[in-house]
Amino acid sequence: MSAVGLVGILLCLAALPFFPPARSARGLALFFALLVLHVAASVAFYQYALTSSADAAPYYYDQTGLRRSEIELGTIFTLKLVQSVKGAIGGTYLDHFLIFQALGFWGLLFLQRCIEQTQQLFGDALTRAPYWLLFLPGLHFWTSSIGKDAPLFLGVTLAIWAAFRLSPRRIWFVSAVLIMLLFRPHI
Repeated sequence: MSAVGLVGILLCLAALPFFPPARSARGLALFFALLVLHVAASVAFYQYALTSSADAAPYYYDQTGLRRSEIELGTIFTLKLVQSVKGAIGGTYLDHFLIFQALGFWGLLFLQRCIEQTQQLFGDALTRAPYWLLFLPGLHFWTSSIGKDAPLFLGVTLAIWAAFRLSPRRIWFVSAVLIMLLFRPHI
């Protein structure tokens, strides 16, 4: 890991001021537990991708030269994004996993906010049970790799969070839809 991978972890830490639950001791513990788990899942996915066929490799290595093709949404956009970041700041294969995992981590935090707001809307006392959903291994593993999964997860959770109070969060909702369109235009 180089300084580029550290940027990915710092992007996760940058979320701390934007999530009020992290201001309590319990919320702070949840934040850092999710962060450690997500970074660990990113390293695990990286290890998996070194020995198995994974979508991350074509995005990072671009052995087919698709980066030279015309701009398109979806796969080509993702490949061009990875290649642009790689060209601008460099970074190893693992570093780019750590950058993409930051998007998935922000998605997890928006999911956390959705859980809290759902409980508040229904008048239930905040219980710990729904928070266990945040520790599902698949949420961490699949949203910690180079590719479309992390940005799409961020887009979906951001859209759901914005929909809770759509009037003041319209810009966030539109941003979420734009994120999803860039990576999956057929949404």
